[in-house]
Amino acid sequence: MPAYHPALDSPELLAWPAIRANDVQWRGLLIGNGASIAVADSFAYPSLLAVARSGDIAHPLSAPAAQVFAELGTSNFEFVLASLKLARRICEATGVDARSFEPLYGEVQQSLFEAVGHVHVPWEIVQAQTLSRIRAELVNYTRVFSTNYDLLVYWSIMREGNPNDFRDFFWGDEGFFDPANTETWGVPTLVHYLHGGVHLRRTESGGTLKRAAEGQNLLFQFQTDWASDVSPLLVSEGTSTDKLRSINSSDYLSFAYGSFARHQGNLVVFGNGLGDQDNHLVHAINQWDSPPWNPRQIAVSIRPRRAGHAIRQEKARLALRLPHADLWFYDADTHPLGQPNVRPQLFGRDLL
Repeated sequence: MPAYHPALDSPELLAWPAIRANDVQWRGLLIGNGASIAVADSFAYPSLLAVARSGDIAHPLSAPAAQVFAELGTSNFEFVLASLKLARRICEATGVDARSFEPLYGEVQQSLFEAVGHVHVPWEIVQAQTLSRIRAELVNYTRVFSTNYDLLVYWSIMREGNPNDFRDFFWGDEGFFDPANTETWGVPTLVHYLHGGVHLRRTESGGTLKRAAEGQNLLFQFQTDWASDVSPLLVSEGTSTDKLRSINSSDYLSFAYGSFARHQGNLVVFGNGLGDQDNHLVHAINQWDSPPWNPRQIAVSIRPRRAGHAIRQEKARLALRLPHADLWFYDADTHPLGQPNVRPQLFGRDLL
């Protein structure tokens, strides 16, 4: 165990190397949006729906399209697109003309495509050394859980290196996920996209597949055809309840969440504040088998630029949310995923 453990009422944060140097085995890593923001500030968006309804994109949602979201009571594009395709199938089965749904689907799809492109850092800006640094950190864990649906983790694990270092469970025919074929051998790092991803697609039957392409081509392939049976797999709702509903409707997402709920070993949290929108993750952590005499060790990143009283408040909040864990709080800037050198650089200056 580390020899020094700052008190909850102290504004002090540990440096990540000091934690890593001790004998605690950190087997799991939970990555949140803070890991993406460390690379590019543009990832700090409140929601894709807000971007899609704004004037920041060329084709924002029209009033009728926005009303579809309101009627369905969701901010999840994946759910809306899947619902429109389901409406088409119902119309076709009952002899009703479904052609009026096609332009609406196209509009929602276009707004989603532009919103993702607006917030996503382009491939050509993210230097190879940035992705290599991220990859070098991810490979230190046996399991990586990401709540981000951008491509940074995917790009990083595809960087040069041993292709057997990582497994993401999409090794079926044509990149499909097979819930009956999830056994792994050896000691690779297992990657779980808890909230979907730009590179993932859901079929109308509930299956999941991974699209593969090099560089920015995945962003251009994000759109799906109206006549096909696939739609983007993104959990973009704002509430934990809605997120969990989407997770439970997907074979892959429910598997990934179940893997997190059954995680064995200690956990590093980087860039995820475990707020109300992630109550489903907090609930899973609190259900982990962790006897009082051997509590699970959880290291949580905190941004050091907060005032001292804000750091103390954040420590207290997390201690209340994770009462069964032995918590360690560390300076996010000292972690390999948060150090300034993960940001794209050009001539010594930040690009973003």
